[in-house]
Parts: sequence; C-alpha cells; structure tokens
Amino acid sequence: MAQPDPSDPDYIPSPYPWSRPRRASVHTLHHLLSSGCDTITGHLRCKRCDVTVEVAHDLRDRFMEVARFVAAERPRMHDRAPPVWMKPRLPTCQNCGYANAMKPVIAPKKRNINWLFLLLGQMLGCCSLAQLKYFS
Repeated sequence: MAQPDPSDPDYIPSPYPWSRPRRASVHTLHHLLSSGCDTITGHLRCKRCDVTVEVAHDLRDRFMEVARFVAAERPRMHDRAPPVWMKPRLPTCQNCGYANAMKPVIAPKKRNINWLFLLLGQMLGCCSLAQLKYFS
C-alpha cells in the first residue's frame, strides 16, 4: 500500500486504527482482520444522566450482522435507508436504567467521526444530514 501524501487535499491524519488517511474511509475488512484489528470501539453517552461508556463491537460478528441485514432488506430499500437505521433503537443506560438513551458520541469535526463504529452499531441515523453527506 502506498504511503499517504500529506500534500494531497483529501489527506487527513487517521483518527482511528481502522480508518485510512482519507476523509470518511476505512480499511477493507480483510485488511483489518489480517492486521489483528478485530474490535471496534466507540463511546455512548446517556441522554438522561450524561454518563459516558466505551462500547466494543466484534468486527467480524457485527459486519456479518450488517451484511445479512442489507442482503435481506436491499430489495425494499430503493436507494433509501431503512426506517430502523433512520431512527435507531438505542441501548438502555446501565447507570440510570433509562431505555433508548445511549446515543453515540459523535465528534464535532466530521473528519473525526467514528464511521465504522456507527455502521457496526447501526447508529448512522444519529448523524445529521450534513455529517452523512460528508461520508458520501
């Protein structure tokens, strides 16, 4: 793989080990697994009690879950996100017990958003339209 060129206008420093030095892009699944990156972490914050926790997703298991979902739902998607992705069901807070409360912590700068964590957690619907457009 060629070394990233910091003078390239699309170059950004990789904010996570699974991201590439280009905006909103990640390494391939094969590359990540072969280099030992099998856990993707991110943070969730409770909307009620404001506690923040780190959550880890098993890359292989979560990727297969998302892939199966997309394969099953694709004929009904019509180039649109399914409703379950647009309004994701959020985890219950273990601290206060409030249901549907743990929102992902999304970096203020779009280039630092943990896209793979959001995809694997099926929480891309927590992003604004401007954030999603950055990814496309």
